[in-house]
Amino acid sequence: MKRRLSKVIKSESGQALPIVLVLLVLGGLTIAPCLSYAATSLNSGGVIEKNIKGLYAADTGIEDALWRLKNNPPASYPYSYELADVNGLSVIVLMEEVTTLYGIVIGSPGRHFDWLEVDGSMAYNEGLSVYVYTVTVTNKSNSTVKISELFAKLPPSFEYIAASTGGDFTTADPEVQGDPDTSITLVWDFPTPHPSVAGAPDPEHGVYTTASHTFQLNGPPDYSGDDGYAWVVATDVDIGCVGEANAFKITSQAKDGDTTVITVKAGVLRDNVTGELLVSCWEINPPPAGN
Repeated sequence: MKRRLSKVIKSESGQALPIVLVLLVLGGLTIAPCLSYAATSLNSGGVIEKNIKGLYAADTGIEDALWRLKNNPPASYPYSYELADVNGLSVIVLMEEVTTLYGIVIGSPGRHFDWLEVDGSMAYNEGLSVYVYTVTVTNKSNSTVKISELFAKLPPSFEYIAASTGGDFTTADPEVQGDPDTSITLVWDFPTPHPSVAGAPDPEHGVYTTASHTFQLNGPPDYSGDDGYAWVVATDVDIGCVGEANAFKITSQAKDGDTTVITVKAGVLRDNVTGELLVSCWEINPPPAGN
């Protein structure tokens, strides 16, 4: 029995070698991906750390510009300067005075009735055998004015011709109120976003902005009386205006040499009476892919 057991043990010599080879193969297959994953994790951590430092640095630029805007505003705009060695990065700050913030028009506040001139006139068109009525709206301020309603009261015996509206505000037909025999009133109620009349380029020197609204009428061809009258209703206060304020856009770029790490932008309103600042928007732009 002892001799038989010895033979069995001797016959199993070398059987550990295949197991060792299998383990070596498995190790070779797993070590490379593990090392690659570790390297990727280290690189990702470095990128995140760099972007966080860049974000803090760019935010510092925004905060510095806000302090300057409130306490020591530049004499003219655009105004650019550099902050050195913020988290090991340089920060380029650009301050701009603007008239819009992300598509919202910023204008002087207040009521618009003393800013606008509205005129309505009617002329007979021989070729079309119709009357063409033109409403002219003149903006004498430097702020965009938004129009919410337009009215035209016609002389007696005149009727509106459907689908004849044109000009700068709308092509939609109006609501017709009243009786043609005694006089009708045409009403255009503009939904949001309201049509607008841009601010005058140079109101101090009489350079204004004008918009027109036209439509056609049927009426007596020999009419020579009054043209009726027209008026508009403007929104009371421009969107974005609270108090007497100027608008500014601040851009802060954190840079590592010539490479932009991250960019932060802020829109700011500054009250010219109190000097208080209102940050209306804050935007973070990460670096392009590959940086």
